[in-house]
Amino acid sequence: MNIAGYLTLIAVVIIDKTAAVSLLTGGNVNNTTNQNLVGVDSQTLDVFRQLLNQETIIRMNLVKNVDALMKNVAVAEQKISTIEASTDQEISVLKKEVQELKLENHVLKNKSRVQRRRLANITGYMNKTVDSLKVELKGAQIEQLKISSAVTSLEMFRMNLNNSKLDLKKKVAFTAGVTSSSTTWNSGTLVFPAVINNIGGGYNPSTGIFTAPTDGHYVFFVTVVEYGKLDNRVDIVQNGSSKVRTLGYSDAAYQTGTNMAVLRLQQGDTVWIRLASGKGYYSNSIPMTTFSGFRL
Repeated sequence: MNIAGYLTLIAVVIIDKTAAVSLLTGGNVNNTTNQNLVGVDSQTLDVFRQLLNQETIIRMNLVKNVDALMKNVAVAEQKISTIEASTDQEISVLKKEVQELKLENHVLKNKSRVQRRRLANITGYMNKTVDSLKVELKGAQIEQLKISSAVTSLEMFRMNLNNSKLDLKKKVAFTAGVTSSSTTWNSGTLVFPAVINNIGGGYNPSTGIFTAPTDGHYVFFVTVVEYGKLDNRVDIVQNGSSKVRTLGYSDAAYQTGTNMAVLRLQQGDTVWIRLASGKGYYSNSIPMTTFSGFRL
């Protein structure tokens, strides 16, 4: 029930109560004096008349108040109707905005899902790329280590090669022999003209003399085969001083005399083979009588 209904109910109750007051006049609401008031004194009659007048005034005031109240109720209902209409409109607008927000939220959620998928794909791709790069980097590092090792090996080879070249320059070795026999040689230096090897160029096949190109310790070998039973003895000589001697004794034919010497030489020192006694020597196209030496 609305406000107007409540107010109507209140007015009806008031009117009913007014009607109850009218019972004082025996239920007659007329504002007329009963003509049949027989035996009622004048004082009592005045009281009834006053009551009737007050009843009439009350009824008129009530009607007036009810009218004013009804007008106020109508105004209030109008305001309430306006407020309800405005409220309904605002609620409608809010519902529309809520719907739009829901739609926008749904779109954003979809976009968020798409973005998350894209981000996941990008992240997966980046992880795969990083893993691939790590593998390639590891491979490159291994290759770099191999290259570094190869470069190191090459440098060591070059160093060894250079050292070998230096060593070759420092190395001194020779072997020379005679390719024919002699029965007349009986003094001086035995010359070995057939050079088999002459590293360092220290041996002179024309003179039979070895000249030390560098300081160091040298090893010298000499082998002389005596001719028939002529007997021969030769010395390994350093700077004119005999160091060791061979013996090809005449007790039997073609005896072989051989010896070796390790000598400390200074650059420019000379070594050669010199006859000590006897004469002649035996050899062939492949030398049997030879002279060799090398630097330690």
